Amino acid sequence: MERPMAWAAICCLSGLILREIFTYFPLTVFGFAIIVIVWIYVLHGREGRPTGLFLLVAGLVLLGMIRFQVAAPTLLADDPGRFVRPEPLRVIGVVDEPLQHGPESTLVILKVQSVLSEGGEHPVGGRLRLTVRDFVPDIEYGDLVSLETRLRPVAGLRNPGGFDYAAALQRDGIRATAVLHRPEVLTRLAAGGFAPLRRIYAWREQIRQRLDGSLSPVSSSILQSMLIGETGSLSPEVREAFMISGTTHLLSISGSHLAMVSFVVFWLSGRILKRMPVRWLLSSSRRLTVTRLSVLITLVPVIFYTLLAGAQVATVRSLVMILVYLAAVWFQRADDPLNALAVAALLLLLWQPQAVFSISFQLSYIAVLAMVLKGEKQRLLRDNGSGTGEDTKDERSQIGLLWEKVRAYLSMTFAAGVSTLPLTAYYFNQVAWVGFLSNLIIVPLVGMVIVPLGLACSVGAILFGSTSLPLAGLNDLLTRGLFSMIEWFARFPAAELHVPSPPVPVLMAVYLAGLLLLIVRGKQVRTWSAIGLCFLILTVWIARVWASHPDGRLRVTFLDVGQGDAAWIEMPDGKTMLMDGGGAYGNFDLGRLAVAPYLWNTGRYRIDYLVASHPQLDHMGGLGYLAKKFNIGEIWTNGLEKDADFYRRFREIVSAKAIPEKRITSDDRPLNLGGVRILPLHPEMADPDGPDNDQCLVIRMEYGKEAILFTGDIERAAERELLRWGDLLKTTVLKVPHHGSRTSIDPDFLSRVAPAVAVISVGAHNSYRHPSPETLAAYESKGARIYRTDRDGAVILETDGIRRTMRTVADGIVLAVPLRWDITAGEAANWRKIVHRYWSGPA
Repeated sequence: MERPMAWAAICCLSGLILREIFTYFPLTVFGFAIIVIVWIYVLHGREGRPTGLFLLVAGLVLLGMIRFQVAAPTLLADDPGRFVRPEPLRVIGVVDEPLQHGPESTLVILKVQSVLSEGGEHPVGGRLRLTVRDFVPDIEYGDLVSLETRLRPVAGLRNPGGFDYAAALQRDGIRATAVLHRPEVLTRLAAGGFAPLRRIYAWREQIRQRLDGSLSPVSSSILQSMLIGETGSLSPEVREAFMISGTTHLLSISGSHLAMVSFVVFWLSGRILKRMPVRWLLSSSRRLTVTRLSVLITLVPVIFYTLLAGAQVATVRSLVMILVYLAAVWFQRADDPLNALAVAALLLLLWQPQAVFSISFQLSYIAVLAMVLKGEKQRLLRDNGSGTGEDTKDERSQIGLLWEKVRAYLSMTFAAGVSTLPLTAYYFNQVAWVGFLSNLIIVPLVGMVIVPLGLACSVGAILFGSTSLPLAGLNDLLTRGLFSMIEWFARFPAAELHVPSPPVPVLMAVYLAGLLLLIVRGKQVRTWSAIGLCFLILTVWIARVWASHPDGRLRVTFLDVGQGDAAWIEMPDGKTMLMDGGGAYGNFDLGRLAVAPYLWNTGRYRIDYLVASHPQLDHMGGLGYLAKKFNIGEIWTNGLEKDADFYRRFREIVSAKAIPEKRITSDDRPLNLGGVRILPLHPEMADPDGPDNDQCLVIRMEYGKEAILFTGDIERAAERELLRWGDLLKTTVLKVPHHGSRTSIDPDFLSRVAPAVAVISVGAHNSYRHPSPETLAAYESKGARIYRTDRDGAVILETDGIRRTMRTVADGIVLAVPLRWDITAGEAANWRKIVHRYWSGPA
């Protein structure tokens, strides 16, 4: 068997994936295993000895399945997630990673040791994600700390086609989250940790401070992310420019950074060693060759760089890849990079099997695999060409050799870019085509100039005790020049191309087609098969998106935006309306993270009516991003203004794009959109001196027998004012006012509305304790069916004006199938959910 390590990695990876699939589709996995066994027997049975190969493959697959089962995130008896409750608890733990600093908060990862409650002290395990606001904690890596806080479960936003943030945190060992606002509840008990690592992390903090004090804010934030993995200071504008230009991978210390640093050090050390005295070279070569000495020299800065970056999981994965390749160089096996990559993948998957589902692992390994396969194909073509009488390397001119290397670099960059396009479309709804151009220039500049120079200056500042960064002016000039280039690429026409996220089966088919194209050796049948598969993929993808377009039904999706409001409305004739856009808290912009991806997944790039119910952060904060990224037909507001950053940003974007705007009052005439009658009920005329909540826009929609009432954050006073509308308040579906607050329950209003369905848009375990028990009891007493975005995820209403259907994201989540007598029913239910998810559109 050629390249046994590559096959071992494939088998182990298959085991990891099959173990995950087995949880939800055990019968399918059993059937697949039988097919594979028959296939192996048919292929090798004629030789009379399929047993050995079968046992090897089965053993490696089983190893992957067992390793995944051992590492699977489960709620254990000592899990801190079991102590989630409303009241604060005393938590004792060790700071497990360097602190991540941001402009408004500091992120601390604690390895929890015990929790103190009324029942005493309980030993626990797992990690806690602690967000510290309003002050900078005086702690560092390795410190034993005690804090009083309210534990929250690991949670994320659940919208159709959205990223499962909670699962990603759990795979990193995070079992609970918490927030601190007061320094007096945090106590440093003792210093600890591995002393050398603690020292390196202290240097890391000193470098951060020197970068902050010596460079401009933009340059400092970019260099912090590239040199020490500190991304908290990056502004949304900087992140967006890197994302659009296809160079966002440079903002995390990953394979490209470590590879470039190792290449520079290896090349320089080799050049310097070869210029040493001949006698010394002859003496040293008896023990170590120049190449092996260069490998040893390269190890030091690469490992140091990894530790200086905080030894984050993605960085350590890249380090393993570099170390395996350096080992291959040491043992003179560097001519087989595919096996070296397989060894690195195998080691990583055995160490951290959950990594197979992480974005950084998938992007890194697919990009490197594509470059390796492309390089091998070029080598085969070159070898075949040299055997037909072409000039040998010695006979070629220096210009020809240089051009060959340039072509190899261009083709490698192109292969890496193409191979990661489907993943970036899947995770980020974006095809950064301009990255094919920008990376050709930006990656060498960053890897060979900016990062080595910045590292050298930073380490020099630490070694010589300088309070500022040496060559600060040059570093700032280069980094500002880099960002100017990034912005230039980001301004290319149509550089920002957003697409619907491809379904997972389509994603797998894309990579199958790409693999056929890369390994083909002149066989046109395979080439045309791959092209045909790509055409089929695009057809299915387009058909799925087209399924979400007008069909004569009214659709309302109450999106999960945490503690905020956002409702996407699709009229029967295709017109669209967005009612609020969630909040924006620093880099956590719900317009960018929740609303926009959902719209892109449904193939929507225009919002006909953008409605801001009232100028409060949790309703209007995300509208700035949406107004900037989407084509807006008209904006509706209640006419009130707000002295706040989020409001000023929104106004600037609206003015810059000259978006038409309309002030809505209850005096406005009803609007008819595709048979839907839209009637504003409140306010009569917004009062700048009145309470914000009671001046929310309240809008009623009627379609056939269905009536939907959007109430924003109104409270009792506004509810009583609305009673003047009489029977027009009668509603089948009500968006519950003010997230279910106890201040928004007027008995007369509730009796008049009498909803059959009540939807509460609310954040999980929010500090306001929404929805209140009184609110839930009041709606239950009226017989309303209650949906909550914190528990159900996004809530989707569909109606043709006669019949109404309600479904939630939680309804579509596949569940683990227990191995018992009703296994068939459980797996069939999961398959129905999968088919509905991928063939009924994202909504």
